[in-house]
Amino acid sequence: MMRLTISGRMVGALAGALCLGTLAGCGSFGVSDKAESVGKTFVSGGGTTESPVDPSIFASQAYCPPIEVRADTYILKAYARGKQDDPEGLQYQATVRKYARECNRVGENEMTIKVGVSGRVVAGPSPTRGPVVLPLRIAVTNDDNKVLASQLVPVEVGLAEAGGSAAWARVVEDVRVPIEGASRVYVGFDNGSKR
Repeated sequence: MMRLTISGRMVGALAGALCLGTLAGCGSFGVSDKAESVGKTFVSGGGTTESPVDPSIFASQAYCPPIEVRADTYILKAYARGKQDDPEGLQYQATVRKYARECNRVGENEMTIKVGVSGRVVAGPSPTRGPVVLPLRIAVTNDDNKVLASQLVPVEVGLAEAGGSAAWARVVEDVRVPIEGASRVYVGFDNGSKR
């Protein structure tokens, strides 16, 4: 009977040859078509699923500047003629209570901002007859406070039929501004001295 003795080096060489043979049977060592598509494939759990990413979804989402009300424009008081600042001459008082904005990219360099504003109007001791018209101003500025877009939006509110108090709301769909530079959206009542 003949004994076969295998050294440690021989075992290592045989194992290496076996691994190379197995890998050679699985495919080539070059870049395969599957490797090129790795950027388009999501890996989840123990497998992969083909789910290409649509870049237009991200391209349509523009930076959206923050929105706020200037301190001197969230209340509007209207007085009867000749009774300015007289509490007994107050016709109505309007307030801005809630506001929001939503931005969408248009082309390469512009975006549209959809602005929603709501509030309340309360009749004063000298109420006016008929509906009141609130001068709502929407403006977009840059970092230097330069106005990039401005709209005066009349909001009609009927007080008589509401018993002296009424809620109001207005949505402006399409305020268009350049993406670069737009840093703030302002809403508030136009008091006639600021545009």
